[in-house]
Amino acid sequence: IMFIFISRRKKEAENILSEELNLIFGSFEKIYLGNFSPYYALTYLNNKLGNRLEISFKKFLIELTDGFPLYLEIITNELLKVPKEKIEFESFIKKLSYLLNSEKSCLYQIFKGKLNLIKQNLKNIFLINPLLILISSGYTRKKELASLLKTDSKNLNNKLSKLAELNILNKNGSFYFLPNKLFSFWLSSVFKIEIELPLVLYNDKEKIIEKKIKEKFEESEEARKKDSFQRFLELVQLFKDDTIKTGKKLISLPHIKRLKIVPARNKNMKFIIGEAKRYYLILAFKEDIAQDTDILEFSTRCSYFRNKQPKKIFITLGGADYTAKLLAKEKRLYFWEREEVNFLLKLYNKPLII
Repeated sequence: IMFIFISRRKKEAENILSEELNLIFGSFEKIYLGNFSPYYALTYLNNKLGNRLEISFKKFLIELTDGFPLYLEIITNELLKVPKEKIEFESFIKKLSYLLNSEKSCLYQIFKGKLNLIKQNLKNIFLINPLLILISSGYTRKKELASLLKTDSKNLNNKLSKLAELNILNKNGSFYFLPNKLFSFWLSSVFKIEIELPLVLYNDKEKIIEKKIKEKFEESEEARKKDSFQRFLELVQLFKDDTIKTGKKLISLPHIKRLKIVPARNKNMKFIIGEAKRYYLILAFKEDIAQDTDILEFSTRCSYFRNKQPKKIFITLGGADYTAKLLAKEKRLYFWEREEVNFLLKLYNKPLII
C-alpha cells in the first residue's frame, strides 16, 4: 500500500506522521517540496516571458519571491497582460505595485488571509502588527525585538512561539525570520503603510509602494554589481556572536574584530582569517567547483592555527562532488554551498546571490 499524505503545515504533518499514522502504516519517507532554485526559477521565467522581460528584472523577481512557484506564476501571468512586446521598467513596477497593493489582486488576498489566520488563532494580538513589521524590516534577533517593542522576554517568547506554530515565522539559531520573502516585503511596505498611514488615499499609497519596489530593485542591482567574494566578506562582517543551524549542526558566528585575506595556490580560491574574541574563524571561499586538492590545502592552512581552536568553514558556490564533501567531513570542516550562503543572506536581510 502506498499512502501519500500532503500538508503545507510542516510541524503538524511531522507530528501526525511520527505519532498517529506511524502506528498504522509504519515509518514514512518524507519528501519536502521547496522553492525553485535560482537556476530553475530563471528557466521558468525564460519559458514564460522569453525576451519580453530583461534579465535584471527576472533576477529581481527571483530575489523578491525567493523562487516560490505560485508567486512566480501569478506575477508572470499579470506581466503577460502588458500590451507592448517589450515590458518596460515603469510597466514592470506598476504591475508589481498592483499585485501587492490592490484588494482585487490574488497576492493581496493571500497575504491578508495570513493575517486573518493569525487573528483567528491568537487570543491576544497586541504587539503582533509591530512585531511582524519589525521582523520584515530586518530586526530578527530576539534582543533587538524586545528592546524596540519595549516588552519583557516572556511576552515576546509567547508571541514568537505562536507565530512559529502558525508557520508565519521560522526560528533558526539566534534568528526569528519570515520564510516567505514576498510576504515579508508586503508587510514592510503595504501593510506598514496601512497601519501607520490608515487615511492615505489609494493613488498616494500606490506611489509609495512603487517607490518601495524601485528602492528594492536598486538595492538588488547594487548588490549584483559586486563580485560574490566581496558580498560574502560584507556578510561575515555582519556576524554578532549569532548562532545558526545548518542540517543538524548548530554553528556560532562570532563578531569579527579583525579580518585578513590570504591567497591560495588556486587563484579562484581565497582564505579569510577572522579574529574573534575567543577564537579564530577561518574560511575558504571558492566560486567554482571545489576539488579534493582545495580541501586538503585549506585543512593544511588551518593546522597552523590549531592552538587557537579555530572554527573552519569551506564555502563553494559551484558545488562539489561526493569525494570532496566526504574529505571535508573527514577533516572536520563545515562545508557550505550556494544554498547555505543564500540562507545566511536571507537571515541577515541581504539580496541573494543569483
